Amino acid sequence: MKKVSRLLGIVIMGLVLTGCLDTKQEFWLNPDGTGKVRVEAVLSRIDLGGGQDADPEVKAKSTVLDELQKAEGVEVWSDVAYEALDDGQVKFQGTAYFTDISQLRFHNAGMKLSLYDTIDVQSQSGQTIVTISSSDKDKKKKAQKPKQLTEEEIDAEIRKAKAEFGKMSMMLNVMATLRIQRIVHTSGAVQSVTNMEKLSDQSVAFDFRGEKMIEVFNQLIEDEDYMREMLRAGRHPVKDGPEGDDQFNQMIFGEAAPVTATFAGSESNLFDYRAEVAAATAPYAALVEELGGVQKIKAPEGVVGKFKVGGVRMIHYSDNERGIRPFNFDKGYTLALYGILPRPVISVNEGIITEAKDDHGRDLLPESEWNRRISFPNLGKDQQTVSFDVNLELPSASATRISSLRGTLTYMVSEDVKSVDLGINDFSVGVEGDHFGAKIVSIEESNWQPGKQTMQVRVAIKKEMLKEARIYDAAGNQLETSGGYSSMGDVTTFNYTLKDGEFPASGRIEYDVYEGAKEYELPFELKEIPLTGR
Repeated sequence: MKKVSRLLGIVIMGLVLTGCLDTKQEFWLNPDGTGKVRVEAVLSRIDLGGGQDADPEVKAKSTVLDELQKAEGVEVWSDVAYEALDDGQVKFQGTAYFTDISQLRFHNAGMKLSLYDTIDVQSQSGQTIVTISSSDKDKKKKAQKPKQLTEEEIDAEIRKAKAEFGKMSMMLNVMATLRIQRIVHTSGAVQSVTNMEKLSDQSVAFDFRGEKMIEVFNQLIEDEDYMREMLRAGRHPVKDGPEGDDQFNQMIFGEAAPVTATFAGSESNLFDYRAEVAAATAPYAALVEELGGVQKIKAPEGVVGKFKVGGVRMIHYSDNERGIRPFNFDKGYTLALYGILPRPVISVNEGIITEAKDDHGRDLLPESEWNRRISFPNLGKDQQTVSFDVNLELPSASATRISSLRGTLTYMVSEDVKSVDLGINDFSVGVEGDHFGAKIVSIEESNWQPGKQTMQVRVAIKKEMLKEARIYDAAGNQLETSGGYSSMGDVTTFNYTLKDGEFPASGRIEYDVYEGAKEYELPFELKEIPLTGR
């Protein structure tokens, strides 16, 4: 594992934010590549948008909806159950169906854990080989020449490394809550396993516990021979960790080998994938609606969005440490695209780039999944024109064009609107309504418009699902307000600033909200784009 302590830092930070990660995944794999996995997890999502004291059931629904809709590579879910626990966490269970296990990624309450997160299934010479490994986040980084250190410098580095680890070890107890369990069933017989356990003739198990990783790091930091060997090889004992995955696996599981299981080949499926997916589709759609989500629909085969290049930005050199950032951006290549959607929409939510190559065949996809995402697409005033930026790696020095660019864009559509009285009649701080978990958070002088009063109302509803809001006094007169909002997940806080005077003691708040909303996933593709964008 090339950056063990980097993974350790990610694990600790994720556990600090989410409380814990205890997950069990049981897979049933068919020879044709289809499969299903039963997921059991205890989840906790930190609220950064002011929803900390929202109703526990509302938060639980929002957490579960995120798990279902933000999972990648899942065709449909079935047998979903959840429970809001007293400590604010959510106990979650569900079965996910997939056609390609390599595309499968679970949301895990927003915790991106690059530790034993990848499951690879390969068919070779009549066998099925299942391998569990950690994402390599540093595959594109160039190897550095080892720095020659004197014995005195090595002693100083060891003392420094122990001090760094000492500071980190204060947080290590959090990691004891980490547990990752996986069970794999196939229709072929188990032939061999390394760093896994054979459960039956057709099943194996993987079990990783955080306390074992703590034990390993404590041993490494006390082994000065190991630390000296690492430093002489140009590796930092805390920042870099063991040289390879096999070494790390040996420390954790006992064998200097990959985490893998080999099964005999088989042509018989464990279950009827299409039949089970068909049976789960309608109940899943109903569940998403019950949780407050929208139905996601993929575009029909052959339907592709048509976009054009509006501009380009190319940064050849950028150095944050020296304070050199041309146009205030990092090194890279950005395309600004625009186009017309098939119909007027409520909102354009997000998208992702799935392929980008220049005319030399160089892969231009950013290494980070976050940078491959299309964030903050802009919807025009006609509710149908959209523009967005695509961030890529720099093309080859001799490249003249982008040969292929592919991705998907999601947008939301609804034709039905319902008026809802929130059930707030007393305009006082802390008053709760009857719908959407509505609550008045504050009534105070505006931070942006001195002398004017602002009311903050928090609701468990996405901002784009609100078409219009109206506030009335007790006599039924509509108050003239302006304002903005802040949101986190499915919780939005609206700021209503009065044009004149102060809010009355009583009245009512009405929302016009979209109903029956559906989210469409639209693929798009551009070819042979000159680097100038013209």
